[in-house]
Amino acid sequence: MNNKKLVIIYWNLGIGGIQKRIRDIALDILKNRPAWDIYILIRRHEKEGFEEQIPQNTNIHVITYPFDNRKVRPPAGFVFWLTFKYIQLRPNVLLTFLPQLAITVIGIRQLVFWIHSTIIIKYTYFINIYKKN
Repeated sequence: MNNKKLVIIYWNLGIGGIQKRIRDIALDILKNRPAWDIYILIRRHEKEGFEEQIPQNTNIHVITYPFDNRKVRPPAGFVFWLTFKYIQLRPNVLLTFLPQLAITVIGIRQLVFWIHSTIIIKYTYFINIYKKN
């Protein structure tokens, strides 16, 4: 069986209530659609406690950009890392919360044209699509 893959991309978990929203999305999908694999890709992780709120041994995977803590890092390194993860994971659905990340992901999707993914920029659109499938 071909599981659906949801990839949630976010820049910084140190601001606002985005941690709670991402956690709630992941737990709701885990409860209602247990066959889905959920990957949370984070650029910058400043606050602790996000991974502890997600149950272990589930289909939810939190992946942090590995080069963010280094003093010298390539300027477009995050974009190349996202492209690598896009090819590696081959997601069905991409959910972004920021327009800048959505533009980046649209560019990656155009570059890697053989992988077809739905890109969702707004959370409310994701809820509508999620309930239909």
